[in-house]
Amino acid sequence: MDKINNEEARVEMHSRLLHSATTHYLQLMSVIQGVVLGYGVYNLEAKYSMLSTADILFVVTTLLMVMTVWDEYQLGAAVYIWVPGYRDSIIPFLFGITELLMVKSIGKDINIWFRYAAVFAVLSLIAYVNMYRSAGKEKINEYVLDRVKIYIRINYIFCTASVIIFILCWKVSSIKYNTILFMEKNVFLARLSLLTMLIFCIRGLLCRKKIVSIAKQN
Repeated sequence: MDKINNEEARVEMHSRLLHSATTHYLQLMSVIQGVVLGYGVYNLEAKYSMLSTADILFVVTTLLMVMTVWDEYQLGAAVYIWVPGYRDSIIPFLFGITELLMVKSIGKDINIWFRYAAVFAVLSLIAYVNMYRSAGKEKINEYVLDRVKIYIRINYIFCTASVIIFILCWKVSSIKYNTILFMEKNVFLARLSLLTMLIFCIRGLLCRKKIVSIAKQN
């Protein structure tokens, strides 16, 4: 009887740990991303009139990054379940710190923004690897993971490509030009960054559509 009770207790504890991931992530990311948005409004409002066209594009790109992080975590927490580990706590905070530094750099030096954008892309890759590997340890996730293999590969490839793109932009942004070329270069790099994030958002919409279609299958 004691062995049966112990096994029931173990199963119940494992179930609680599994289902704590959704609450764990949504609460943590809501707080962190809310802080980033609040800081962004406070920091950029005072110098909005001094922002260049490139700076405004960086504002939009950074906003998309913040929104995408929350959306990806929300989707991951809703679709997959696993026992949260230490990495599941530290990665969201690293995202928040990086995003705050990106916001702070807008209107000052785009070279700095690209450095943190590259860090952001690295964190995104780490977050995906952590999520898929953690989810893969639970049999209940096997069906969905198998059906979205192509999107898992795309996520890995896109994050790696983003790291390369932002590092190259960082190097190009440090090259000295005359005033006119400098402004044109900044706008071009800002547009490239925004385009990169827009493509990533489209990828997210397609992945979400695929997951919803899987869930609705009879």
